[in-house]
Parts: sequence; C-alpha cells; structure tokens
Amino acid sequence: MSIPMNYLLVLVVWSTTPLAIVWSSESVDPMAAGGLRLLIALLVILLLRPLLSAPALNFKCHWKAYAASAMGLYPGLALVYWAAPLMPSSLISVTFGMAPFFVMGINALVFRQRDSTAGQVLAVVIAFAGLAVLLGAENTGDHFSYLGLLLILLAVTFYALSTLLVKAHAMETHVLNLLSGSLLIATPLYLLSWGLGGGSLPETVSIKALLAILYLGLIGSVFAYIAYFHLLKRLSATVVSFIPMITPAIAVILGISLNGEHLGKQMLVGMLMIMLGIWVYQLLGSRKIRPQPAISGES
Repeated sequence: MSIPMNYLLVLVVWSTTPLAIVWSSESVDPMAAGGLRLLIALLVILLLRPLLSAPALNFKCHWKAYAASAMGLYPGLALVYWAAPLMPSSLISVTFGMAPFFVMGINALVFRQRDSTAGQVLAVVIAFAGLAVLLGAENTGDHFSYLGLLLILLAVTFYALSTLLVKAHAMETHVLNLLSGSLLIATPLYLLSWGLGGGSLPETVSIKALLAILYLGLIGSVFAYIAYFHLLKRLSATVVSFIPMITPAIAVILGISLNGEHLGKQMLVGMLMIMLGIWVYQLLGSRKIRPQPAISGES
C-alpha cells in the first residue's frame, strides 16, 4: 500500500485499540489477553510467511532489530494491558498522545539529535497543553488510578525508545521478519508473566472480550504493525509518532459512544487544542519527507 494508506490504517486501528484492550481485559487476565493476542498474531504471520515469500529469519545477524521491535510489545504494550483495568480507554489514548514528546526528548538526550524546528516546538507546547487539559478532565472521574497513569507513561517511554531503535537498527530488515522476530521474543514473555502472576483462567469469557482479542490479534498485531513498520522505514520517527496525537480524539468519541465514558467541555477543549497543535506542526514545523529505501530481504 501507499504511505497515505498505511498511515490511515495505523490511525484507524490505533484509535480503536485502547477500547479493544479494555474490553479484552474485562473477563480475561490482562497478560492472558495480551498473550493470546500475540499468539494469534504469531500463528497468522507464520502462515503468511511462505505465501509472501518471506526470507528466512536470521537472529544471528538481526537480533538487534528484532529486540528493538519487541521492546514495543514487551514491556511497552504489556504495561498498557496492566493499566487497562485501572484506566478508561480515552485516558489511555490521550496519554499515548505524548509519544512525540518522548521521541523528541529521547532523540535529543540519548541520541544527541537536536533537529527540532521552532514550529515543531510551538506545536508540542500547544498539544502538550491540550493533553494537560484532557488529563485534568479525566482524572476527576471515578475510574482513574495514578498507578495506571504511571504504567501508561512507562509504556509510552518504551514505545518511543522502540521507535528510535527500530529506525536505527531495522532499516534493512524484511518487515515480516521484523514482526515475526518481535512476536517470537514477546509472546513467551507475556505467557511467562501470566504464569508468574498466578496463571488464572476465567470460568467464562464474554463474547465482547473474545472478539476484542481476535480483532487485536488479526488486525491490530498483524496488518496494522506491518503498515507501521513500513512507515518507520519511510518516514522519520517523529512524523510516525504523531499518529498518537491524532488518535485520542477518535478514541474518546468511541469511548463515549461504545463504552459510556464521560466527555465534558474541558475534554472537548483539550481535543481541539491537540488538533491545533497538529495543524501548527504541519504548517510551521513540517519538512519535506524523503522516502527511505524499499524494504530489502535478509541474508
């Protein structure tokens, strides 16, 4: 698919993912729900590999790429599952909207790449203020936990670091191998975490939870991740990381309409401020994007 279509697919899936994670964890242990999701994705990928003529996995040469990608799944995504019973889906989404700031901060502090424009900085300030308004509106509700918020912030940190490391180490790694390698690393860690946490099995699993796990396993962890890796190969990490700044507005609407989450005037103002920050970024801070080389095979 083209870059715009990949971007749109990731945008839609990430907008629905927080609510799907909350639903999947309602009657299933969070680590079991996450582990089943990744297990489904792994089985699908293993079936697709010969059909798509994927080259053989090469952990000896590409372990850094696989590990960098796996970091986004574990502990990154695992932290989101742990936080899901403690937070509304809308707050999970808006907190993840801070990902660009983490990417830019880690890029500057760790990788010593300080290339942000004045327009980007202004956009970040506006969007961060909008996120602050959103968080202020949410944390007065009954379904809020500072522990959950801490877990989400840690998840964003690992997501940002994974984004930058994938960009640094995985540019010449086949996208199916990148996904296969990361799933092979992360899936056992989920199942191990579930076992260490007691390994409890629910007596009954709701249809909603089952469908959410299947959706996340098939769409969220396969097709959306393939599209996401394509974007990482062709766009800057900062541009890719701005997807989580668009998804909160959609995710909040879904949380209200499908999960009965409350949206007040303060949250609406915060959403509009985030969209204004994105507009400012595009108008004043955007640069011409040069596509990265096409995905190559592995040796």
